[in-house]
Amino acid sequence: MIKDYIKKHFNLILTIFVFTIFIFFTAYHSFLSGRMGWEDESHFWVIVKNCSIPQIFDLMKVEGHMMLWYLAVKPFTCFPYPYPMQVINWLFCLGAMVILWRKAPFDKFIKTLIVLSPVFLQLYSIHARCYSIGVFFLFWACALYKDRLKKPYLFFFILLLAANTHLQALFAATALGLVFLYDLIKEKRYKELAIISTITFLVGVMYFFQFYGVKKPDYEGVVTDIVNSFNVVGMFFGTVPVGFDYVLLSKIIAARCFVFIMTLVFATRARVFFIYIFMFMTSGLFFNIVYLPRYWHIAFFFVYFILAYWIFMEENPDYKISKNFRYLVLILLLSLLPIEVMVPHDKDFLYYTVMKNKELQEGKIFTNIGPINISISLPQLNEKGIYIYDMHNRNLSSFECLKIYFDEKAKEYKAEDIYKYYEKDKSNYLITLNEISNDDEEFKNVNKKLYIKGLRNGYTYFIYLILPKKNK
Repeated sequence: MIKDYIKKHFNLILTIFVFTIFIFFTAYHSFLSGRMGWEDESHFWVIVKNCSIPQIFDLMKVEGHMMLWYLAVKPFTCFPYPYPMQVINWLFCLGAMVILWRKAPFDKFIKTLIVLSPVFLQLYSIHARCYSIGVFFLFWACALYKDRLKKPYLFFFILLLAANTHLQALFAATALGLVFLYDLIKEKRYKELAIISTITFLVGVMYFFQFYGVKKPDYEGVVTDIVNSFNVVGMFFGTVPVGFDYVLLSKIIAARCFVFIMTLVFATRARVFFIYIFMFMTSGLFFNIVYLPRYWHIAFFFVYFILAYWIFMEENPDYKISKNFRYLVLILLLSLLPIEVMVPHDKDFLYYTVMKNKELQEGKIFTNIGPINISISLPQLNEKGIYIYDMHNRNLSSFECLKIYFDEKAKEYKAEDIYKYYEKDKSNYLITLNEISNDDEEFKNVNKKLYIKGLRNGYTYFIYLILPKKNK
């Protein structure tokens, strides 16, 4: 009887099983564990909490993202850090999984592999950035794909939202949008075509002004994950240094074989092949020419394959392909992205050092470190009424300072600037990543005060007391 019940209600049982694992695991590691934000999460919070909407728009040219994620979290910054961004991100990722489970033309086994993959179970559901919201709207667009001509404005609106999440989602939304515009032309839907084309043009103008003046970022000090993340981009374009790592070489060969197999499969349908190539090539060229990818960027290629395969199945509902081949494709794809994402921690040495030292809390703290490197501390310290200033006496939680940090001409801080920050009623402290040499003439008025016993990004933090400048 139990066997018959399981057989009869297998889909329901599997759904409950999969989403129970997903919800409890991701919710705990996202916001129920009490973790604080990672550096880039904290950096995002500092921006969205302290900046006005026009200021956020202006910052996007140096942030490299679209605004939708910022606008989604902005109304909730009145709540304690970091829960709003964690919960909202988690809800978007959960919503994306629900859409995929209910609407994707895959069998339950393939859906299970996707939902419980490291990309969604360990990465995008926990890392509160702009990726889950992009996946949510792209999956929603795929769910509407077969009805795109019946609901043209809704389909276009979803693509528009997806395009305003981040660049990789923009590439995917553009590919789907171009196919959609072709369909409108082919079906002679000129009224919808005129309206949608006009809105697309206006949005393109907005993007132009939003990103006008962007320069290629400085890679100095950037730690890349090209090898350790099994970079699919590098595997395809041959940019991964292999050396004598034969394990990595085997993964590169497997990746290229997989890309070759999927290219042959998608090539049987012109529009799917176009979408697949457009997403892969635009994003791949961007990460090889403009910006070095990190593992959360690389993982989005997994989303690209899902989108292409989704459209492929929608275009070929009766396509004669064996189930074993479909399983092989998804298993192989998952094997290429075995991302081991460390569960986020709350080990913030700077924050705990400041909070344990009353003298520091009553002083004025400066740093010659870029805000992104200490941003994990800023929201927590700000909520305690403690602020850190840059070498130009600007509050690191202010819009102006964030803008200065990203200014190519102002990216270096000069040591002599610290002297002008002496205040009569307060001791002043300088935070640095490197110990100051006692032989350095410029730092005669800087005495070592504290050593933070811990490492962040491979560096050791030091705090120095700034003394009054001696009269010559």
